[in-house]
Amino acid sequence: MKQNIAKITDAYSHYVGNKSSDDRVILSERSALDPNMMEDQKKILRDHFLEPFENNEELLSFYHEADLTLNEVYSIVSSFFDKKENLHDISKSLARVLLKRTLFPTIKSGDFHVVHFEDLVVDGEVISAIGLFKSEVKNNFIRSTNAKNGIMLSIDEGVLKSKIDKGCVIFNTQKEEGYLVKSIDKTNKGIEAAFWPSTFLGIKPTQSEYLNTSSFLSLTKDFVKDQMSKDNPIDKADQADILNKSMSFFKENKEFDHDQFMNTVFEKPDLIDSFRRFETQFQEENEVQIPNSFEISEQAVKKKSRVFKSVLKLDKNFHIYIHGNRNLIEKGVDPESGKKFYKIYYDHED
Repeated sequence: MKQNIAKITDAYSHYVGNKSSDDRVILSERSALDPNMMEDQKKILRDHFLEPFENNEELLSFYHEADLTLNEVYSIVSSFFDKKENLHDISKSLARVLLKRTLFPTIKSGDFHVVHFEDLVVDGEVISAIGLFKSEVKNNFIRSTNAKNGIMLSIDEGVLKSKIDKGCVIFNTQKEEGYLVKSIDKTNKGIEAAFWPSTFLGIKPTQSEYLNTSSFLSLTKDFVKDQMSKDNPIDKADQADILNKSMSFFKENKEFDHDQFMNTVFEKPDLIDSFRRFETQFQEENEVQIPNSFEISEQAVKKKSRVFKSVLKLDKNFHIYIHGNRNLIEKGVDPESGKKFYKIYYDHED
């Protein structure tokens, strides 16, 4: 998504409370854009909203189990893209839906912004988009003002640039499939994590390079961590070796080939058969279909590599990170004490 030529045409901001606390929605009756705002200031505002999505490759779309048109956010947004309603009207409708869905007491109240963008470039196509953003956390900052006899300092409150708590950008393309959507949410646990994408928006990942890469790496990690130890006793060093081989395969290749991956990472026929069985079960339980070949997403690999840590945790005394050659670490048992040990070979100590 290229944002450097995009521009904001209009925006409306409303306050949305928490329905479980008998809080309410306060609707604004005027545009959030100052009519005297300079173009440079509009660009700063544009970057504030769009920069958090710049490196986000995950594509999502609206859905509903019965009928897509029953997804309220999808239907409201469609009425704007289809020129049936204006931005002000749909912004108020969206704010009411957000309040209606805010039933959990832990969901914070905040300012809700509905922004219209023009001239966004997605896959070479210039299209419009609607952004929905919720600001829940405000920060203090120092404002300096030129006064008659010098500079006056005061404390103000606001949102830091590009720091969005919850947000999504809905691109005016692929309407029949639920539009293309990008979403972010700084909440990452429990009910709060599901609230923005599921309870309010009703979005799910679309089939893409990012989803395919992310799903297959999750599948591999679950297999190595859980299933392999059930099928055959395997020590942690061998688990770490397979995880490292898996991640190396995705880092070193641009295209994923299922058979090539199997032969490179698992090698043994019985292990490959075990993985195939687990793969079928994983796809059924998670309702995903991963093709046998796809383009590898560098962004998904980068994100997954953070959780592909190959660590040996030995009692509460040592953590050993294994990054490379499995042959440089040996496992044994001391014949006198009966204690287990690892012997590690290396050339240099940093």
